[in-house]
Amino acid sequence: DRAIFLGRYRSIFRNPEGRSIEVRIDQTGGNPCWVRLTARNVSILPTTSTGKNTAGGMLVVVDDISQRKEAEELERNRAELQAIYEHAPVMMGLLNEDSAIVYANLALARFFDMTPEQLLGKRICGVIGCIYAQEEPPGCSRQPGAAPCNLLQQTILDTFKTGVSHRRIQYRITIAKHGALRELILCGDTALIPAGDRSQLLLCLEDVTEHTRMETALIAAKDQAEAANRAKATFLANMSHEIRTPLNAILGFAQLLARNPGLNPTQQDNLNTIQRSGEHLLTLFNDILDMARIEAGRMAIQAASFDLYRLIAEIEELFRQPAHDRGLALRVEMRDLPRWVTGDKTRLRQILLNLVG
Repeated sequence: DRAIFLGRYRSIFRNPEGRSIEVRIDQTGGNPCWVRLTARNVSILPTTSTGKNTAGGMLVVVDDISQRKEAEELERNRAELQAIYEHAPVMMGLLNEDSAIVYANLALARFFDMTPEQLLGKRICGVIGCIYAQEEPPGCSRQPGAAPCNLLQQTILDTFKTGVSHRRIQYRITIAKHGALRELILCGDTALIPAGDRSQLLLCLEDVTEHTRMETALIAAKDQAEAANRAKATFLANMSHEIRTPLNAILGFAQLLARNPGLNPTQQDNLNTIQRSGEHLLTLFNDILDMARIEAGRMAIQAASFDLYRLIAEIEELFRQPAHDRGLALRVEMRDLPRWVTGDKTRLRQILLNLVG
């Protein structure tokens, strides 16, 4: 602050009447110090017979105002914190070792339909107990016959005794608000703060009733969705079983008819088409079951060696007639493909059917 100090110091001498300024200077060792400089014009020699001063000067008085500045800074900080506490949306209060309220912000007072002044000196659990509307109010611990706010009182005592802060503890209380009984869930934090030779407890409470209800509703909705998925998986499994049973019979009879040496080529081709289509339909039902397994997280890859050329030929045969009916040309090209590969034939078949279809 050297430049500021010199500028203000010179300004004193430019003012005939003198003036006072306050500046911060650094003492030896680097410790800051606030001083007030007060200056005024003075005569330092007797006047002559003409009544004029033979010499004059400026008297500068230096006062150490560091303590006053520190007190002002503390007051500003206190006022800022006071404003923060007063208008914080969270309910906040200071308690002494008797659980009596020595400070309450607006949110805490409004929760109890009181003013901050009305809460001063009252024990927090006594305030909650006074607004219970039942003959035997349940305690926060929800134990039959427990004293009002037993859990909250125990938390306060433990904090004073051990000095350990408690965070996010939930208290269930039943209070009369707006002419009706309401069961509320409060989430609270406690912490000790120094207050001279004795400590005070900072209690922060937040009404999480609606949040908890929404969370409970979401959990219930999740359970319902999972139950619906399980029911769907069960339905798909039953449906697949009921349809595969007659389909297996159709495939079995097609295989038996195909062994008849008296079939002409056209009849043999028709039987082959029936058998391939039936196997394709059976694969579709297996795909339905696979979807259920995927949703359940139980899908597994079954690796085995199989003829890739034959698999592609079967898929080509399935789509040849539908493509012809639509006026489309279906052409299959296999270049530099190994005939025998290792993998999950069923999954590869599903992929190729989805791509071509």
